[in-house]
Amino acid sequence: MQISADFQPQQPASSPHFLLLYRDLADEVKFIKLNQLSALLLFQIQTKPGIRWAELLAELCRLLPTQSSTMIVSNAGEFVQDLAKKAVIRAFQGA
Repeated sequence: MQISADFQPQQPASSPHFLLLYRDLADEVKFIKLNQLSALLLFQIQTKPGIRWAELLAELCRLLPTQSSTMIVSNAGEFVQDLAKKAVIRAFQGA
């Protein structure tokens, strides 16, 4: 997948693409290509303000039954930590 003025696909992609756009601390626009889990995690946080970490993980496991719960928990934690390092999110309380 490319993002540029020169890249104008004539046909839709065979599968959806999920992108997170944000401004870093230097005010530069950045893109992160998301997978199904990370897109769903951000959607759940956005649509359920105040959701607790354990509830979020349980919901992700329910919504992604073909993925192992161990993998979901591990990848979700790493993803949120990465967002915090990039200052995409400022604070997250996991309890």
